[in-house]
Amino acid sequence: MTNRVNSLDIAKGIAIVLVVVGHVAAREEVPGADWYNILRSVIYSFHMPLFMVLSGISLGLSWKVLANDAAVLGYIGKRLKKLVIPYAVLGLLIICGKLVASRYIHVDNAPPGVLTGLLDLFLRPMASAASFLWFIYVLSAYFLVFPWLLQRAPKAAPWAMLALGVVLYQWTWPATFNVANIVMYLPFFSAGILMGQHWRQATRLIHPWTLLWALPFFAAVACEVVMREPLPKWLVGTLSVPFVLALAEQLQGRLKAVFLAAGLYTFSIYLFNTLCIGVAKAVTLHIAPWRDEYFVFHFVVLLIAGAWGPMLIKQATQKVSPRAAAYL
Repeated sequence: MTNRVNSLDIAKGIAIVLVVVGHVAAREEVPGADWYNILRSVIYSFHMPLFMVLSGISLGLSWKVLANDAAVLGYIGKRLKKLVIPYAVLGLLIICGKLVASRYIHVDNAPPGVLTGLLDLFLRPMASAASFLWFIYVLSAYFLVFPWLLQRAPKAAPWAMLALGVVLYQWTWPATFNVANIVMYLPFFSAGILMGQHWRQATRLIHPWTLLWALPFFAAVACEVVMREPLPKWLVGTLSVPFVLALAEQLQGRLKAVFLAAGLYTFSIYLFNTLCIGVAKAVTLHIAPWRDEYFVFHFVVLLIAGAWGPMLIKQATQKVSPRAAAYL
């Protein structure tokens, strides 16, 4: 089991580093840095479907039928506590921080007030001041439902939800309560659970064939770059899964250690990478222009800040309050 879990953690590390790369300049084109603008566009075409599959694999690997409904309720409570508390606390801090900062400097997506900001945070997450936290909202919705289904039909439920997700994917859904994203990523999360339940068979099929899985994935990426037209996210996202899992098994040495560390701190990096990038950017903008060949400097510094900074936050919190660190 240890090797299988390590492989999954490395895959999560690859996925979260891609998130950080995309967040280096998440809301703007960088003048003269076409290499980054193209890279970010490619990453956004598959990284969240990949993340949802990996999250589903974790649930599929770890799930065991519980003694009774009370145990299921307790399991759901523990999982939601680990998701909802960081979501609410960090969301409130971001809302208040943006309101204060907006009095002195320009702030992107600043809320008009605390109450409105909180309403958006819980009712319209994608329009909130902390829109980057939407993944936690969607994951929380899944953990409200899937444990009950897996308790009653552990083999049939993921297949049923995968089929339901494929059907519902065909229509446009409202952004309120993040329904659009809950529906969009349902097939990926369900497929991940199935892979986790059949992890031994899946790894036997995936791990020895890195090149085989790389070819269709990179062909899709090349099409996007050449045509400058995004392919369907479900397609590129699906193709990325076996390639990243196979790649995770093949990595060795320093790269393996780096991505394994990132995988073990995935949630912390997800929570704090944009904040760390923002702080680092405030410094680097005083050193070099945000354009052309200068952007390489910004990219390296902000990437390190976005990946390493959250790890330091988690470690520092662990020393001060292990109880609080459990939520990061």
